Amino acid sequence: MHRHDSIPHTAAPIATASSTGYIKWIALSVTLINIFAIMVGVLYVRSSRYQYEQKSSIIAQSIAQILEKTIAFELDKIHLVMLTVKDAFENEHAHDPIDAQRLNAFLAHQKARLPITARLLIADEQGLVKYGIGGDSAPAITINDREYYIKSRDIRDAGLCIGEPVFSRLIKTWVLPLALRLNKADGSFAGVVFATIEITHFAKIFSVVDIGQHGGISLRDKEMGIIARYPSPPDVASIIGNKTLSPELKKLFNEGNSAGTFFTPTSWDNVAKVVSYRKISEYPLYVNVGIAAKDYLADWRKESAILIGIALVFFTLTFFSALITYRYITVLRKTSIALAKAHEKLEEKVKMRTLQLDSANISLKEGHSRLITVLNSIDAIVYVTDMETYEILFINDYVKNLFGDITGKKCWQTMQRDQDGPCSFCTNNTLVGQDNIPTGVHQAEYFNTITGRWYEGHDRAILWIDGSLKRMQIATDITERKQAEEDKEKLIASLREALDKVKQLSGMLPICSVCKKIRDDTGYWTQLEAYIHTHSEAEFSHSICPECARKLYPEYCDAPHDEEHNDTG
Repeated sequence: MHRHDSIPHTAAPIATASSTGYIKWIALSVTLINIFAIMVGVLYVRSSRYQYEQKSSIIAQSIAQILEKTIAFELDKIHLVMLTVKDAFENEHAHDPIDAQRLNAFLAHQKARLPITARLLIADEQGLVKYGIGGDSAPAITINDREYYIKSRDIRDAGLCIGEPVFSRLIKTWVLPLALRLNKADGSFAGVVFATIEITHFAKIFSVVDIGQHGGISLRDKEMGIIARYPSPPDVASIIGNKTLSPELKKLFNEGNSAGTFFTPTSWDNVAKVVSYRKISEYPLYVNVGIAAKDYLADWRKESAILIGIALVFFTLTFFSALITYRYITVLRKTSIALAKAHEKLEEKVKMRTLQLDSANISLKEGHSRLITVLNSIDAIVYVTDMETYEILFINDYVKNLFGDITGKKCWQTMQRDQDGPCSFCTNNTLVGQDNIPTGVHQAEYFNTITGRWYEGHDRAILWIDGSLKRMQIATDITERKQAEEDKEKLIASLREALDKVKQLSGMLPICSVCKKIRDDTGYWTQLEAYIHTHSEAEFSHSICPECARKLYPEYCDAPHDEEHNDTG
């Protein structure tokens, strides 16, 4: 209404103005309108580009976060299986000679739980791969020159060692090795259990993510050397270990930032990108996601070209309208209509971009939902607590089934019975070291007074969503194993007790042919009955046989024929 109402007010002065003044007024009006249109167009183009850049940053961050969680979960699972193998090996090594067949079967069983790994093997203290390789007919392979083996051998508390990518001598392809030190009963080095992941596995994970035609995703080591990249080049070896970094990434990495998002005009392949990188949990690995500017700005360039075309049409119309002196009002009205339509298009595009941003947020929430689903699918206790207040912040469905929904309550009040304070086996004071740095995984066995079962807990400090460190525990039920150990100890004690009670007479005994004395181990001659009594449970009662009685005491004995008669009758 305002635009239409303004027409009568402007028509009167124009109609009464001189032709020169009229032309000047039209020219000034058209010039001002065109300047305004240019400013609006420039502001829109800049705002539109900013929105596209922000959207690409959010998408890159979301992809990096999802990939970080995915790879961390796979590494955690491998680490847990390797710890299981370590416990089984060290326990068997401490009590009995190694049963190779049984150990190979155990490794094959554990390997079946890790389809993402190419191999799960054990090498001895000389670096010879002995178990899990495929039997006695398998070729002899040594790894004593590998970096991960040397580190595990020389550093007793090295923990999980992730080595540099190597070309596998077994499967003849590039792999990422993970190793865990094995110890003898006295704590000395007994070898390593190690697993390998094919480099192509990471490329397969990255390939399911749409990052555009010119984008790229890479997995890098602790020094930002490339381990795997998507798209992969024909020769994988040509990029492994490449440490070429953009100045922006190098600056953030050298400052110690574990995550960051930035724009760089000179990425490692000289393609301008929005890059987001994240450190993978506590592992010395980084995932980098780059979305190329030529990909995420392609639609923006199309829109800008359309807008420029609209602007050119608009300029032509406005300048052409200045020459039509008698129809300037009609031209102005048409121009107003065109501007209104352009505004509607702008609003529609803003709405579309808002929907796209909402879709990106939904994708992020779905990724979080998938992570929760994975945790709920684990057949073990998984929960997170505040290390100062002991408040439970997260539990999986396994915990809910055992204790109910105890989120927000104190762990020692709801997960144990009749507790006056924190549990005696609580690891809160060992999970964080100096400078507020997590100390790694801490393992402990404990008995739950509510479920009446034994558990093996693996505790660690994790970075929570508020930026603080919290305690996470993954505990598995080991009641059957504890019962088996207890039954074994009882059986050993029973056998020892029975052995102590058993006395045997065996071997050749030297005996005197005259007096029938026996020579013992010390060289002394001992009466027969005394020797037997000492070396057995037998007891003696002394008497005299009839034959000896006739020889020694004939006066007291009957006639021989009477005795024989008595014996027969």
